[in-house]
Amino acid sequence: MAKHKLIKRPPLNRTSGVCLEPDKRGKPTKPQPKQRTVTSKPNATPASVQFPLAGFDPSMEIAEERSAWSELARELAGDAKNFNPEASIKRLQLLSMLYDGARNTQRRRKYEILQHVYEQFELATISGKLPEVIEIYREEGMIIHSDVHPVLAVIRANIRTSRDCVSRWGLVLRYAHTKKIPPKKLIGFLKEHGIQRCCDEFRKLQTQAQLAADKDGGARVETSVEENDAEKDRTRKAGERTDR
Repeated sequence: MAKHKLIKRPPLNRTSGVCLEPDKRGKPTKPQPKQRTVTSKPNATPASVQFPLAGFDPSMEIAEERSAWSELARELAGDAKNFNPEASIKRLQLLSMLYDGARNTQRRRKYEILQHVYEQFELATISGKLPEVIEIYREEGMIIHSDVHPVLAVIRANIRTSRDCVSRWGLVLRYAHTKKIPPKKLIGFLKEHGIQRCCDEFRKLQTQAQLAADKDGGARVETSVEENDAEKDRTRKAGERTDR
């Protein structure tokens, strides 16, 4: 009787708990890796995730801002899906040049640039691309501090104006956010309420938030370069009055 020659096959690389299924040719196939899904905490907001990734302190937001994200995220989901950071930045830079060319006098230009700043901030945060946007600005040489609200950083990166104006515009956009105003409706909102009224209303919300934090014995709700500058200015003026 003829003897059959045994053919030694190399051992299969098996992973503990994983069975390699043979394909049609009888060869084992590697299991397809499972897609990783990122799950957020139940109370997480886009900002609470995106702010730290972009180098900002999430405590910059007050409670009214955090509670507005869920509705805005639902309404802007389609726009956020198609958000392109580079295209958005280029368009904003173009609007900035037009605004400078108009000698900062045209209200329409001002509202347009505020609308696009607001749109960029909202869509970048909701889409998860806020770190990418901020990184582009940093690569272009913009120094961005971590102790300011990101919308202030976007304003500063695009508009050459006074620090006081940057601060006021930031308050306006943050107030619009608390009112869950989508970017396309911002200009109408500003025409109806006005810059100064929006600033005053958001300052009231900040004061209420600070009083609540002080009552609870908690830390300061938010700090910013603008507030630090204002405090230094008040101290300097008080010193000048004392010297007289």
